[in-house]
Formats: sequence, C-alpha cells, structure tokens
Amino acid sequence: MQEYRGVQRHEQRGYGPVEVPQIGVPFPVRSGPYAELVQKRHMQWADEHGVFHSELERRRFSAMDIGALVSLLHPEASGPGDARLVADWCAWLLLRDDRWDSTDNPVQWERLAELDRAYLRLMRQSSLPVTESTNPAAIRANDPDGGEGLYGALADLLERLRTRGRQERIANPVDRRLVAVMREFFFASIRETSYQRRGECPALSEYIEMRSVTGGLDILTFVLAALDGVRLPKRLLEQPSVRRLSAASHNICCWHNDMVSLNKELASGEVHNLVIVLQQDPETTCTSLPEAVDVAERMILEEIETFVELGAEVRSMEGSWGSAAEWYERMLRNRVGGVIIWHEACAARYREAIVRRD
Repeated sequence: MQEYRGVQRHEQRGYGPVEVPQIGVPFPVRSGPYAELVQKRHMQWADEHGVFHSELERRRFSAMDIGALVSLLHPEASGPGDARLVADWCAWLLLRDDRWDSTDNPVQWERLAELDRAYLRLMRQSSLPVTESTNPAAIRANDPDGGEGLYGALADLLERLRTRGRQERIANPVDRRLVAVMREFFFASIRETSYQRRGECPALSEYIEMRSVTGGLDILTFVLAALDGVRLPKRLLEQPSVRRLSAASHNICCWHNDMVSLNKELASGEVHNLVIVLQQDPETTCTSLPEAVDVAERMILEEIETFVELGAEVRSMEGSWGSAAEWYERMLRNRVGGVIIWHEACAARYREAIVRRD
C-alpha cells in the first residue's frame, strides 16, 4: 500500500495564500439574455422547495450567481423557462454534493446514502411511462428526506424535464442513460467522502477518474440535449475522438475549479483538489504547493489544447451523426468557456470577501 503524506490544514502550516494563475479562454464566449431574470426566479424556486439548510447557505448560493453561469452554459436557450430549468438542475447537483462534503458524522453519512437510494428510485420511476403510481403528487407523498427539500425538488426537476422533452418530441428524456450517469455521480461522491473521512489523498489516476464524475457534467449534458431536442446516439458518444473531447472538457472545468478554490480547500483540510493530490501523491515529483500549482496549470493548458484540436475534428463529422456532433461540440465549448469565466468571477468575489474580513 502506498504511503501518503498527511494532509493538514493550510493555516496550521504557517503559509500565506498560495498564488494561482488566471487561465484564459482561447475562443469567443457568448452570454444569453436571461441571467438576471433566471437568478431571481431560480432563488424563488429554491425557497419554494426549502432546499437550503440555513440563511447562510442561501446567501452563499445567491452570491454564486447561478443565473450568470447558465447564461454562459446555455446562451442559445429558447427562453427563460429552459434557462431556469438548467439553473435549478445546477443548484440541485451542487447542494446534494455539499451535503456529502459538509458532514463528518457517520450516522449522517448513512442517512445521506439512504437519500441517494431514494433519489435513484425516483429517477427510475420517472424513466417509466407516466402512470398513476408515478404522477408527481404520488411521488412527493413518499418524500423521505425529512423536509430537507431535495427530494421534492428533484421530483419537480424530473417532471419539468419530461414535459419539456415531450414538447421537443423526445418520448422521455429521463431514460436509462440519465439514470446511469446520476448513479455514477452518487457513487463517485461517496468514494470521495471515504477518502476525506480518512484524511487521505487518492492516487492521481483515481482522483482524475472520480473528479470527472463528481462534477455532474454528464447529467447536464442529457438535460441540455432534451431541452434542445437533440438525440445523442450512443455510438457517437463512444467514438474515440468524442470520448476524449468530453474527457478534456470535464478535466478543464473540474481542474480549473480546483485552482480557484485551492486556498479555501487548503484551509479546510480538503483532500480532493488536483493541486493537493499532485503534492501528496508519492508517484509525482512535486515537493511544494507552488510547484504543484505549476504542474496543474500545465495540465489544464494541455487539456485546453487537446479540446480545441479535437473540437474541430468532432465539429466536422458528417453523415447521420453530423448535426448531433456539431451540437455536442458547441455545447461543450459553451461549457468550458462559461465555467472558466464563472469560476474566475466567483474567485474574485471570494478574494474580495477575504480582504473585507481581514
């Protein structure tokens, strides 16, 4: 078994903030027109479903400005309703992930695992044809989350997605593929939690594999496809160039998040961060945090180069896959550019908060 260097809270080691580089977007990025309206309506939706545990959590999510994120992720949304649905999905995924990240109580972990199983049952119910047993009222009547709100919120998201899919002539966008990627998202985050409980960093290869799933990005892919009336053939997604393009987009988004959140996660003793993993993994040669930051930056820039090169190849696919491949590449390009811009804005707000607090 590999020996890992212990992860300690950053401030206990006497360091100041670690300087991280800003990373630019090498292609034009557009923003949709609904950011302000979506942010307002999105927060109303969250309040209606009671998804926030506290006023502090509510303020934090409000400051994140998910409306601005969605205007970048989906600039071609057909209307504010579609943009709101994407915003609500983003918030649900972030909140569910926060529930796992914020607890250190074994009893609570089991409770969260029970909720994940309930969420999957709800997803599987919604993948079936509409019947009396799967109507929204019956689903909400079986809410197991003790008033935390995420179960009822997920039921609402699935109902709205099914309705929108039918309008786009997609029989049921909550299909087995969406259920499968949600299941992978749940299981990967549980694996992350097991490392966090032990205070042990995963090996770099395992971290990269887990991180690409816990970002929840594949879930948003199927949501966006349903809203745009796009059918993504399984064989298209299995093409080597498409798979590598998707992996590059996941890596860029997730690793960039790791960079902008590095100082916060060092202070809290987090182990799931690319920079921290690079420094801790004995198979790497990084001996300091600044050196690990440099390596992480190079890794992100290399993934951006790969993404741009493969994007041109996927975008030019012809035949029966042509329109779906073009949509997929454009969707990922919006995601990569939008996430980088949004992360940098969030990081700026975080830095301002640190200055005000000091």
